[in-house]
Amino acid sequence: MARMPRWVGLLGPILVGIAGAALALQAFAKTTVEAGPFQIQLEADFGRSVTDISLPPLGRLRADTHGAPLHLRASLREVDVEALQEGLRRGVDSVAAEVERNTAAETGRFAAWVVLVGIAGAAALGLLAFRDRWIAVLRATVAGLLAVALSVGSTAIGFDAAAFQAPSYTGSLRLVPQLFGPVQGAIERVGYFRDELRRVVAGAARAYAAVESNPLGRGDEVRVLHISDMHLSTLGYG
Repeated sequence: MARMPRWVGLLGPILVGIAGAALALQAFAKTTVEAGPFQIQLEADFGRSVTDISLPPLGRLRADTHGAPLHLRASLREVDVEALQEGLRRGVDSVAAEVERNTAAETGRFAAWVVLVGIAGAAALGLLAFRDRWIAVLRATVAGLLAVALSVGSTAIGFDAAAFQAPSYTGSLRLVPQLFGPVQGAIERVGYFRDELRRVVAGAARAYAAVESNPLGRGDEVRVLHISDMHLSTLGYG
């Protein structure tokens, strides 16, 4: 019987390692971080070289931010309304700076977690596929490590945040270009938009306070705050 070519023996562990890393990333490469008044879930796995930001129920925006085959996702999970109101009293810029600072602090830890998950997945599938063939298991583990580490490193080095100046939108967020107009003219309207956003938030805060202080709501009644016709104002999407 002819011996199997050497490259075939090398290719098998490499494919197993990359597959194990991919499966592990899909299942476990996620974490939840506190970014100011927002709770955000970060996820990463092999896939299209884009970054998705999900803002339920408004929709999602996507940008081509990097070249590595790593699909990044950030999804808004919860909003601390009281903390957001307190932050807005200090100014919208203060909230934005806090979110940016907290997110930047967590990014490095998340990148390290993604690499560790990839290594573990490659090793686990290597052990399952090759059992006591330790050289093959080692090759699978190294292949998974290199695939994930190179993808993460390349993404970190080449990440282009400016790509979000021209993202694609889904859901109600498709109205964002209509709200701001062309990107070149958006900066001129940011000040006006921030002032109006403060008014909207302040009105909502007064409404919450009124509901809480209403003596009719001290029994077993179910209190409901009904806000309708949000679509009639583009500010409703803020």
